Amino acid sequence: MKLPAELETLKPRPLLLLKREEISRQSTSPIEEISKAMKNAESENREYNDYITLNSHALEDASRVEAELRAGIGGALSGIPISVKDIFLTKGMRTTMGSRLFEHYIPDRDARVVSSLREAGAVVIGKTNLHEFASGVTNLSSLVGPARNPHDKSRITGGSSGGSAASVALGSALASLGTDTSGSVRIPAALCGIVGYKPTYDMVSREGVFPLAWSLDHVGVLARTVSDAAYVTNVLEGSSGSIDLPSIISGKDPARISLAYLEEDLEFYNKSLDSLRSEGIDLAPVKLDLEGWGSLQRVIRLAEAASVHREYLETSSHLYSPDVAELLKQGSRIEAVDYIDSLRKRREITDQYLRALRDRDGLLTPTVPTTAPKIDEVRDRELQFRSVATKYVSFVNYLGAPAITLPSGEVQGLPVGLQLVGRPWQDSQLLTLARTLEALLR
Repeated sequence: MKLPAELETLKPRPLLLLKREEISRQSTSPIEEISKAMKNAESENREYNDYITLNSHALEDASRVEAELRAGIGGALSGIPISVKDIFLTKGMRTTMGSRLFEHYIPDRDARVVSSLREAGAVVIGKTNLHEFASGVTNLSSLVGPARNPHDKSRITGGSSGGSAASVALGSALASLGTDTSGSVRIPAALCGIVGYKPTYDMVSREGVFPLAWSLDHVGVLARTVSDAAYVTNVLEGSSGSIDLPSIISGKDPARISLAYLEEDLEFYNKSLDSLRSEGIDLAPVKLDLEGWGSLQRVIRLAEAASVHREYLETSSHLYSPDVAELLKQGSRIEAVDYIDSLRKRREITDQYLRALRDRDGLLTPTVPTTAPKIDEVRDRELQFRSVATKYVSFVNYLGAPAITLPSGEVQGLPVGLQLVGRPWQDSQLLTLARTLEALLR
Protein backbone atom coordinates (compact mmCIF):
# COMPACT_ATOMS: atom_id res chain seq x y z
CA MET A 1 0.00 0.00 0.00
CA LYS A 2 1.38 3.40 -1.02
CA LEU A 3 1.28 5.81 1.89
CA PRO A 4 0.61 9.56 1.67
CA ALA A 5 3.58 11.89 1.26
CA GLU A 6 2.63 13.89 4.38
CA LEU A 7 3.45 10.92 6.62
CA GLU A 8 6.68 12.52 7.85
CA THR A 9 4.89 15.66 9.04
CA LEU A 10 2.02 14.03 10.94
CA LYS A 11 1.54 14.95 14.58
CA PRO A 12 1.67 12.85 16.66
CA ARG A 13 4.22 10.80 14.73
CA PRO A 14 2.92 7.44 13.43
CA LEU A 15 5.85 5.38 14.70
CA LEU A 16 4.80 2.10 13.06
CA LEU A 17 4.22 3.63 9.64
CA LEU A 18 7.47 5.55 9.77
CA LYS A 19 9.37 2.41 10.79
CA ARG A 20 7.78 0.56 7.90
CA GLU A 21 9.07 3.23 5.52
CA GLU A 22 12.57 3.02 7.04
CA ILE A 23 12.63 -0.75 6.52
CA SER A 24 11.35 -0.34 2.95
CA ARG A 25 14.16 2.15 2.23
CA GLN A 26 16.64 -0.23 3.87
CA SER A 27 17.61 2.47 6.38
CA THR A 28 17.23 -0.32 8.91
CA SER A 29 16.54 -4.04 8.75
CA PRO A 30 14.10 -6.52 10.26
CA ILE A 31 16.91 -8.25 12.16
CA GLU A 32 18.08 -4.93 13.62
CA GLU A 33 14.57 -3.87 14.62
CA ILE A 34 13.51 -7.19 16.11
CA SER A 35 16.78 -7.56 17.99
CA LYS A 36 16.20 -4.13 19.53
CA ALA A 37 12.54 -4.92 20.29
CA MET A 38 13.43 -8.18 22.05
CA LYS A 39 16.06 -6.49 24.22
CA ASN A 40 13.50 -3.84 25.16
CA ALA A 41 10.86 -6.48 25.87
CA GLU A 42 13.18 -8.45 28.15
CA SER A 43 14.20 -5.30 30.01
CA GLU A 44 10.73 -3.82 30.46
CA ASN A 45 9.23 -7.18 31.41
CA ARG A 46 11.50 -7.38 34.44
CA GLU A 47 10.05 -4.09 35.71
CA TYR A 48 6.52 -3.97 34.32
CA ASN A 49 5.56 -7.63 33.86
CA ASP A 50 3.86 -6.91 30.56
CA TYR A 51 4.66 -10.25 28.89
CA ILE A 52 3.83 -13.82 29.85
CA THR A 53 5.97 -15.48 27.15
CA LEU A 54 8.60 -13.96 24.85
CA ASN A 55 9.13 -15.45 21.40
CA SER A 56 12.39 -17.42 21.55
CA HIS A 57 12.34 -17.68 17.74
CA ALA A 58 11.83 -13.98 17.05
CA LEU A 59 15.28 -13.46 15.49
CA GLU A 60 14.78 -16.51 13.27
CA ASP A 61 11.47 -15.03 12.16
CA ALA A 62 13.20 -11.71 11.48
CA SER A 63 15.88 -13.44 9.37
CA ARG A 64 13.18 -15.08 7.26
CA VAL A 65 11.42 -11.73 6.76
CA GLU A 66 14.70 -10.08 5.81
CA ALA A 67 15.38 -12.78 3.21
CA GLU A 68 11.90 -12.24 1.77
CA LEU A 69 12.53 -8.51 1.52
CA ARG A 70 15.80 -9.11 -0.34
CA ALA A 71 13.87 -11.37 -2.72
CA GLY A 72 11.37 -8.58 -3.34
CA ILE A 73 8.40 -10.23 -1.62
CA GLY A 74 8.05 -8.12 1.48
CA GLY A 75 4.69 -7.60 3.16
CA ALA A 76 2.80 -4.66 4.59
CA LEU A 77 4.34 -5.19 8.06
CA SER A 78 7.74 -6.62 7.17
CA GLY A 79 10.05 -6.42 10.16
CA ILE A 80 7.54 -4.69 12.45
CA PRO A 81 7.56 -5.93 16.08
CA ILE A 82 4.03 -6.66 17.30
CA SER A 83 2.89 -8.15 20.60
CA VAL A 84 -0.17 -10.38 20.95
CA LYS A 85 -2.43 -10.81 23.97
CA ASP A 86 -1.99 -14.27 25.42
CA ILE A 87 -5.48 -15.33 24.47
CA PHE A 88 -4.76 -15.64 20.73
CA LEU A 89 -3.56 -19.07 19.61
CA THR A 90 0.06 -19.01 18.44
CA LYS A 91 1.50 -22.09 16.78
CA GLY A 92 4.39 -23.50 18.76
CA MET A 93 4.26 -20.68 21.33
CA ARG A 94 2.71 -21.07 24.76
CA THR A 95 -0.83 -19.68 25.04
CA THR A 96 -2.00 -19.55 28.65
CA MET A 97 -5.08 -17.29 28.69
CA GLY A 98 -3.43 -15.94 31.86
CA SER A 99 -4.63 -19.03 33.72
CA ARG A 100 -3.17 -21.99 35.57
CA LEU A 101 -5.56 -24.19 33.57
CA PHE A 102 -3.52 -23.57 30.40
CA GLU A 103 -0.12 -22.87 31.92
CA HIS A 104 1.65 -25.37 29.63
CA TYR A 105 -0.62 -25.28 26.57
CA ILE A 106 1.16 -24.98 23.22
CA PRO A 107 -1.25 -24.71 20.24
CA ASP A 108 -0.61 -26.40 16.89
CA ARG A 109 -2.11 -23.51 14.92
CA ASP A 110 -2.32 -19.74 14.80
CA ALA A 111 -5.42 -17.63 15.28
CA ARG A 112 -6.45 -16.24 11.92
CA VAL A 113 -5.37 -12.70 12.79
CA VAL A 114 -1.96 -13.98 13.93
CA SER A 115 -1.61 -15.74 10.57
CA SER A 116 -2.47 -12.44 8.89
CA LEU A 117 0.27 -10.66 10.83
CA ARG A 118 2.85 -13.30 9.96
CA GLU A 119 1.85 -13.33 6.28
CA ALA A 120 2.30 -9.55 6.23
CA GLY A 121 5.84 -9.94 7.59
CA ALA A 122 5.24 -8.84 11.18
CA VAL A 123 7.22 -10.57 13.90
CA VAL A 124 5.33 -11.58 17.04
CA ILE A 125 7.78 -10.70 19.81
CA GLY A 126 5.73 -12.13 22.66
CA LYS A 127 2.43 -12.95 24.32
CA THR A 128 1.24 -10.20 26.63
CA ASN A 129 -0.06 -10.37 30.18
CA LEU A 130 -3.82 -10.28 30.70
CA HIS A 131 -6.48 -10.65 33.34
CA GLU A 132 -7.25 -14.37 33.55
CA PHE A 133 -9.42 -15.47 30.61
CA ALA A 134 -9.88 -11.76 29.74
CA SER A 135 -12.39 -11.69 32.60
CA GLY A 136 -11.40 -8.51 34.44
CA VAL A 137 -10.42 -4.86 34.15
CA THR A 138 -7.41 -4.60 36.48
CA ASN A 139 -4.99 -7.27 35.14
CA LEU A 140 -4.30 -8.32 38.74
CA SER A 141 -5.64 -11.87 38.44
CA SER A 142 -3.07 -13.40 36.13
CA LEU A 143 -0.88 -16.47 35.97
CA VAL A 144 2.21 -14.25 36.30
CA GLY A 145 0.82 -11.51 38.53
CA PRO A 146 -0.23 -7.96 37.62
CA ALA A 147 1.08 -5.95 34.70
CA ARG A 148 2.31 -2.55 35.89
CA ASN A 149 1.46 0.87 34.52
CA PRO A 150 4.24 2.49 32.43
CA HIS A 151 3.57 5.84 34.14
CA ASP A 152 3.79 4.47 37.69
CA LYS A 153 4.78 0.89 38.51
CA SER A 154 2.66 0.92 41.65
CA ARG A 155 -0.52 1.31 39.56
CA ILE A 156 -2.62 -0.99 37.40
CA THR A 157 -2.55 -1.03 33.61
CA GLY A 158 -6.26 -1.70 33.39
CA GLY A 159 -7.47 -4.82 31.65
CA SER A 160 -7.97 -7.21 30.40
CA SER A 161 -5.48 -6.30 27.64
CA GLY A 162 -3.16 -4.68 30.18
CA GLY A 163 0.09 -6.20 28.99
CA SER A 164 -0.69 -5.21 25.41
CA ALA A 165 -1.21 -1.59 26.42
CA ALA A 166 1.98 -1.52 28.48
CA SER A 167 4.10 -3.11 25.73
CA VAL A 168 3.05 -0.40 23.27
CA ALA A 169 3.39 2.45 25.76
CA LEU A 170 6.84 1.24 26.80
CA GLY A 171 7.96 0.78 23.21
CA SER A 172 8.92 -2.87 22.72
CA ALA A 173 5.94 -3.34 20.38
CA LEU A 174 4.80 -0.86 17.74
CA ALA A 175 1.28 -2.30 17.98
CA SER A 176 -0.49 -5.05 19.86
CA LEU A 177 -3.54 -7.25 19.39
CA GLY A 178 -6.05 -7.27 22.22
CA THR A 179 -9.62 -8.37 22.82
CA ASP A 180 -12.52 -6.24 23.99
CA THR A 181 -15.74 -7.64 25.49
CA SER A 182 -16.62 -4.94 28.01
CA GLY A 183 -13.92 -2.40 27.20
CA SER A 184 -10.80 -4.55 27.54
CA VAL A 185 -8.87 -2.78 24.78
CA ARG A 186 -10.07 0.74 25.53
CA ILE A 187 -9.72 0.68 29.34
CA PRO A 188 -5.99 -0.21 29.46
CA ALA A 189 -5.23 2.00 26.46
CA ALA A 190 -6.75 4.99 28.28
CA LEU A 191 -4.98 4.23 31.57
CA CYS A 192 -1.62 3.76 29.80
CA GLY A 193 -1.91 6.81 27.53
CA ILE A 194 -2.19 5.22 24.07
CA VAL A 195 -4.79 4.59 21.35
CA GLY A 196 -7.12 1.60 21.68
CA TYR A 197 -9.45 0.77 18.79
CA LYS A 198 -12.35 -1.70 18.84
CA PRO A 199 -13.75 -2.27 15.33
CA THR A 200 -17.34 -3.09 14.48
CA TYR A 201 -18.39 -6.54 15.70
CA ASP A 202 -17.28 -9.31 13.29
CA MET A 203 -15.21 -6.96 11.13
CA VAL A 204 -12.03 -8.71 12.30
CA SER A 205 -11.92 -12.50 12.66
CA ARG A 206 -12.13 -14.07 16.13
CA GLU A 207 -11.22 -17.55 14.86
CA GLY A 208 -8.56 -19.01 17.14
CA VAL A 209 -9.24 -16.57 19.99
CA PHE A 210 -10.33 -18.13 23.29
CA PRO A 211 -13.84 -16.75 23.87
CA LEU A 212 -15.12 -14.80 26.84
CA ALA A 213 -18.61 -14.06 25.47
CA TRP A 214 -19.18 -14.96 21.82
CA SER A 215 -21.66 -12.25 20.89
CA LEU A 216 -19.70 -9.46 22.60
CA ASP A 217 -16.05 -10.34 21.88
CA HIS A 218 -14.11 -8.08 19.53
CA VAL A 219 -10.51 -8.22 18.35
CA GLY A 220 -8.93 -4.78 18.72
CA VAL A 221 -5.66 -2.98 18.08
CA LEU A 222 -3.55 -0.93 20.48
CA ALA A 223 -1.00 1.52 19.06
CA ARG A 224 0.56 4.92 19.66
CA THR A 225 -1.50 6.68 16.98
CA VAL A 226 -4.78 6.34 15.10
CA SER A 227 -2.95 5.97 11.78
CA ASP A 228 -0.90 3.04 13.07
CA ALA A 229 -3.97 1.31 14.51
CA ALA A 230 -5.86 1.81 11.24
CA TYR A 231 -2.97 0.41 9.20
CA VAL A 232 -2.74 -2.77 11.28
CA THR A 233 -6.52 -3.22 11.14
CA ASN A 234 -6.36 -2.96 7.37
CA VAL A 235 -3.92 -5.87 7.35
CA LEU A 236 -6.15 -7.93 9.67
CA GLU A 237 -9.18 -7.40 7.43
CA GLY A 238 -7.36 -8.72 4.37
CA SER A 239 -8.23 -8.07 0.72
CA SER A 240 -11.84 -7.17 1.55
CA GLY A 241 -10.70 -4.47 3.97
CA SER A 242 -12.89 -1.39 4.37
CA ILE A 243 -10.27 0.89 5.93
CA ASP A 244 -9.50 3.93 3.74
CA LEU A 245 -6.06 4.72 5.12
CA PRO A 246 -5.21 7.79 2.97
CA SER A 247 -8.47 9.49 4.00
CA ILE A 248 -7.89 8.59 7.63
CA ILE A 249 -4.38 10.05 7.60
CA SER A 250 -5.63 13.24 5.93
CA GLY A 251 -8.35 13.69 8.56
CA LYS A 252 -11.30 16.05 8.25
CA ASP A 253 -11.80 19.79 8.55
CA PRO A 254 -12.84 20.38 12.19
CA ALA A 255 -15.41 22.93 11.05
CA ARG A 256 -17.22 20.13 9.21
CA ILE A 257 -17.41 17.81 12.23
CA SER A 258 -20.47 17.60 14.47
CA LEU A 259 -20.50 15.29 17.46
CA ALA A 260 -22.91 14.32 20.22
CA TYR A 261 -21.53 14.08 23.73
CA LEU A 262 -22.54 12.92 27.19
CA GLU A 263 -22.72 15.62 29.84
CA GLU A 264 -20.51 14.47 32.72
CA ASP A 265 -19.02 16.29 35.70
CA LEU A 266 -15.39 15.38 35.00
CA GLU A 267 -12.89 18.22 34.75
CA PHE A 268 -10.45 16.51 32.38
CA TYR A 269 -13.29 15.46 30.07
CA ASN A 270 -14.90 18.89 29.93
CA LYS A 271 -11.50 20.46 29.31
CA SER A 272 -11.13 18.24 26.23
CA LEU A 273 -14.61 19.18 25.03
CA ASP A 274 -13.78 22.89 25.42
CA SER A 275 -10.59 22.38 23.45
CA LEU A 276 -12.47 20.73 20.58
CA ARG A 277 -15.10 23.48 20.57
CA SER A 278 -12.36 26.09 20.30
CA GLU A 279 -11.12 24.33 17.15
CA GLY A 280 -14.53 24.66 15.47
CA ILE A 281 -16.09 21.27 16.18
CA ASP A 282 -19.86 21.43 16.72
CA LEU A 283 -20.86 19.64 19.93
CA ALA A 284 -24.38 18.88 21.13
CA PRO A 285 -25.37 17.12 24.39
CA VAL A 286 -27.32 13.87 24.27
CA LYS A 287 -28.88 11.66 26.94
CA LEU A 288 -28.43 7.90 26.80
CA ASP A 289 -29.44 5.17 29.24
CA LEU A 290 -25.93 3.78 29.69
CA GLU A 291 -26.82 2.11 32.98
CA GLY A 292 -29.74 0.22 31.45
CA TRP A 293 -27.82 -0.71 28.33
CA GLY A 294 -24.85 -1.81 30.43
CA SER A 295 -27.14 -4.08 32.47
CA LEU A 296 -28.32 -5.81 29.29
CA GLN A 297 -24.71 -6.25 28.17
CA ARG A 298 -23.76 -7.68 31.55
CA VAL A 299 -26.42 -10.40 31.41
CA ILE A 300 -25.10 -11.61 28.06
CA ARG A 301 -21.47 -11.37 29.11
CA LEU A 302 -21.98 -13.38 32.31
CA ALA A 303 -24.24 -16.03 30.81
CA GLU A 304 -22.07 -16.69 27.77
CA ALA A 305 -18.87 -16.82 29.85
CA ALA A 306 -20.50 -19.35 32.19
CA SER A 307 -21.34 -21.48 29.18
CA VAL A 308 -17.76 -21.34 27.87
CA HIS A 309 -16.33 -22.38 31.24
CA ARG A 310 -19.02 -24.77 32.42
CA GLU A 311 -16.97 -27.97 32.14
CA TYR A 312 -13.70 -26.38 33.27
CA LEU A 313 -15.37 -24.91 36.34
CA GLU A 314 -16.96 -28.24 37.26
CA THR A 315 -13.63 -30.08 37.20
CA SER A 316 -11.00 -27.42 37.99
CA SER A 317 -12.64 -24.62 39.96
CA HIS A 318 -9.66 -24.49 42.34
CA LEU A 319 -7.43 -23.25 39.49
CA TYR A 320 -9.46 -20.08 38.88
CA SER A 321 -8.78 -16.70 40.48
CA PRO A 322 -11.51 -15.86 43.03
CA ASP A 323 -12.90 -12.86 41.11
CA VAL A 324 -13.07 -14.78 37.84
CA ALA A 325 -14.74 -17.78 39.50
CA GLU A 326 -17.28 -15.50 41.17
CA LEU A 327 -18.32 -13.96 37.85
CA LEU A 328 -18.69 -17.41 36.29
CA LYS A 329 -20.89 -18.50 39.19
CA GLN A 330 -23.02 -15.37 38.74
CA GLY A 331 -23.38 -16.23 35.06
CA SER A 332 -24.50 -19.78 35.80
CA ARG A 333 -27.41 -18.37 37.84
CA ILE A 334 -28.81 -16.22 35.03
CA GLU A 335 -32.14 -17.50 33.74
CA ALA A 336 -32.60 -18.32 30.06
CA VAL A 337 -35.48 -15.84 29.69
CA ASP A 338 -33.29 -12.98 30.92
CA TYR A 339 -30.51 -13.92 28.51
CA ILE A 340 -32.92 -14.16 25.59
CA ASP A 341 -34.57 -10.84 26.49
CA SER A 342 -31.15 -9.14 26.52
CA LEU A 343 -30.36 -10.54 23.07
CA ARG A 344 -33.79 -9.64 21.71
CA LYS A 345 -33.56 -6.02 22.83
CA ARG A 346 -30.34 -5.41 20.94
CA ARG A 347 -31.98 -4.16 17.76
CA GLU A 348 -34.29 -1.85 19.72
CA ILE A 349 -31.37 -0.37 21.70
CA THR A 350 -29.24 0.02 18.58
CA ASP A 351 -32.09 1.94 16.93
CA GLN A 352 -32.32 4.18 20.01
CA TYR A 353 -28.60 4.87 19.80
CA LEU A 354 -28.72 5.72 16.09
CA ARG A 355 -31.70 8.02 16.60
CA ALA A 356 -29.84 9.80 19.41
CA LEU A 357 -26.95 10.50 17.02
CA ARG A 358 -29.34 11.79 14.35
CA ASP A 359 -27.21 13.87 11.98
CA ARG A 360 -24.14 13.79 14.23
CA ASP A 361 -20.91 12.13 13.08
CA GLY A 362 -20.30 10.27 16.34
CA LEU A 363 -20.53 10.26 20.12
CA LEU A 364 -17.97 11.48 22.67
CA THR A 365 -17.72 10.12 26.20
CA PRO A 366 -15.00 9.72 28.78
CA THR A 367 -13.26 6.36 28.40
CA VAL A 368 -12.61 5.72 32.09
CA PRO A 369 -13.75 8.32 34.66
CA THR A 370 -10.57 8.03 36.70
CA THR A 371 -6.83 7.60 36.35
CA ALA A 372 -5.17 4.26 37.07
CA PRO A 373 -5.53 3.39 40.76
CA LYS A 374 -2.73 1.80 42.73
CA ILE A 375 -2.53 -1.97 42.70
CA ASP A 376 -3.04 -2.16 46.46
CA GLU A 377 -6.17 0.02 46.17
CA VAL A 378 -7.98 -2.47 43.95
CA ARG A 379 -6.53 -5.74 45.15
CA ASP A 380 -9.47 -7.92 46.26
CA ARG A 381 -11.79 -5.18 44.96
CA GLU A 382 -11.78 -6.17 41.29
CA LEU A 383 -15.56 -6.51 41.04
CA GLN A 384 -16.16 -3.11 42.65
CA PHE A 385 -13.72 -1.36 40.33
CA ARG A 386 -15.26 -3.09 37.31
CA SER A 387 -18.44 -1.00 37.53
CA VAL A 388 -16.37 2.20 37.52
CA ALA A 389 -14.06 1.21 34.67
CA THR A 390 -16.76 -0.14 32.35
CA LYS A 391 -19.34 2.63 32.88
CA TYR A 392 -18.80 4.31 29.50
CA VAL A 393 -17.45 1.44 27.42
CA SER A 394 -19.42 -1.80 27.88
CA PHE A 395 -22.58 -0.57 26.13
CA VAL A 396 -20.60 -0.25 22.90
CA ASN A 397 -19.96 -4.01 22.83
CA TYR A 398 -23.69 -4.57 23.24
CA LEU A 399 -24.31 -2.40 20.17
CA GLY A 400 -21.42 -3.92 18.21
CA ALA A 401 -20.45 -0.37 17.16
CA PRO A 402 -16.86 0.74 16.53
CA ALA A 403 -15.14 2.80 19.23
CA ILE A 404 -11.73 4.22 19.93
CA THR A 405 -10.03 5.84 22.91
CA LEU A 406 -7.61 8.71 22.39
CA PRO A 407 -5.11 10.16 24.86
CA SER A 408 -6.55 13.45 26.12
CA GLY A 409 -4.04 14.80 28.57
CA GLU A 410 -3.07 13.93 32.12
CA VAL A 411 -4.41 14.32 35.64
CA GLN A 412 -1.66 14.60 38.24
CA GLY A 413 0.81 13.07 35.81
CA LEU A 414 -1.37 10.10 34.86
CA PRO A 415 -3.04 9.70 31.44
CA VAL A 416 -6.76 9.90 30.75
CA GLY A 417 -8.70 9.06 27.61
CA LEU A 418 -11.54 10.38 25.46
CA GLN A 419 -13.79 7.82 23.76
CA LEU A 420 -15.27 8.32 20.29
CA VAL A 421 -18.07 5.94 19.26
CA GLY A 422 -19.35 5.58 15.71
CA ARG A 423 -22.04 3.76 13.76
CA PRO A 424 -21.75 0.03 12.99
CA TRP A 425 -19.76 -0.64 9.79
CA GLN A 426 -18.66 2.98 9.46
CA ASP A 427 -15.18 2.34 10.81
CA SER A 428 -13.31 4.41 8.24
CA GLN A 429 -15.45 7.43 9.08
CA LEU A 430 -14.83 6.87 12.79
CA LEU A 431 -11.06 6.60 12.30
CA THR A 432 -11.00 9.72 10.11
CA LEU A 433 -12.72 11.65 12.87
CA ALA A 434 -10.41 10.11 15.47
CA ARG A 435 -7.32 11.08 13.50
CA THR A 436 -8.57 14.70 13.43
CA LEU A 437 -9.38 14.75 17.16
CA GLU A 438 -6.03 13.11 17.96
CA ALA A 439 -4.12 15.96 16.31
CA LEU A 440 -6.22 18.58 18.11
CA LEU A 441 -6.00 16.92 21.53
CA ARG A 442 -2.23 16.35 21.37
